Amino acid sequence: MIPVDQLREPEDPDRTLFDEDAADELARSVRDHGIIEPLVVRPLEDGTFEVIAGHRRLLAARCVGLLEAPCVVRAGDAPFAGIRLAENLDREDLSPVDEGRRYKRLFEANGEDVDKVCELVKRGRARVEGRMLLLAGDPRVLDALERGQIGVGVAEELNAFKRSEGRSFHLDFAIRTGATRAQVREWRTRDDAVAAGEQAALAAASAGGSPVTSAAPPAPLVTPYAAMAPSYAFSSSLEPRECVMCKQTEPEWRMFRTFWCASCAQQHLAARDGAPGA
Repeated sequence: MIPVDQLREPEDPDRTLFDEDAADELARSVRDHGIIEPLVVRPLEDGTFEVIAGHRRLLAARCVGLLEAPCVVRAGDAPFAGIRLAENLDREDLSPVDEGRRYKRLFEANGEDVDKVCELVKRGRARVEGRMLLLAGDPRVLDALERGQIGVGVAEELNAFKRSEGRSFHLDFAIRTGATRAQVREWRTRDDAVAAGEQAALAAASAGGSPVTSAAPPAPLVTPYAAMAPSYAFSSSLEPRECVMCKQTEPEWRMFRTFWCASCAQQHLAARDGAPGA
């Protein structure tokens, strides 16, 4: 048992964001039942102890006014970073972004050896490399992932887009609609085909041939109506559609989807066509 005022928070914590509701729930549990699982700490030269695993439990103990906390003291040469990360991963407390940042720090601190990182954190190579690749991807995708606006699978698919324009548009669409990884993969396949068409057009133009017209969508239409529209009011399809009112053709993604009953639809079409008595 170590006095709480002798326990120091980690100098380099894995977690950058704390869920307030979860923190309150943990504090209530500590107040009612105490700290059931000991913190893992290491001794410091000034006689205090740095918390290696159990950062949230320390904060909860301070919150409810505990005087002492049960601790396991590790020797000074223990692999502290690996211990801390392994515990947080087992508890699933870390966000994917925080997880990736910790892997990257361990990667850099261990001679850029992915296998060593995998050994320290007890995770597979695909998991470790995948999380680190998130950090190397589009910063806007990373920000949306960190904010909880998209999931890991969606972020990975968005980063795989060949065209930055396509990625930007579909990122916004994925945030608004809560798209799944499978849906974003379908969008990426279609957008990559557009990218291939653009490359073919450039190659033909540079060779003196007739360039192929690109099917790439223009910049997304931004209007007050688009800002207020619910997520189901838009599609990501590039298929050309004819406006029911003016007959002008636009890509489907630039058009609103509405629902009319048969009676109202007939009245609108009659008014559009200038039918007598409409």
